[in-house]
Amino acid sequence: MKLDDVSSISHLDFNIPNRKLTVFHQGQADPITQSLEDLNLGCKTVSSEPSEDTFRPENSNQKKLTLDSFGH
Repeated sequence: MKLDDVSSISHLDFNIPNRKLTVFHQGQADPITQSLEDLNLGCKTVSSEPSEDTFRPENSNQKKLTLDSFGH
């Protein structure tokens, strides 16, 4: 819900057993990471890289941001 208002997000991929979240987005990752850090769940960025997966046709320059350690 914290990311509902971030319009640059195309898709969220939750890996609950490994406590990882991958965010597919356009543009800068800073608004996304700041919103998640505000939750104080101890998340950290694992990687941020261009993505070949596209979840919307207009997202040809989509990136993926992987975060780790939610809830630890």
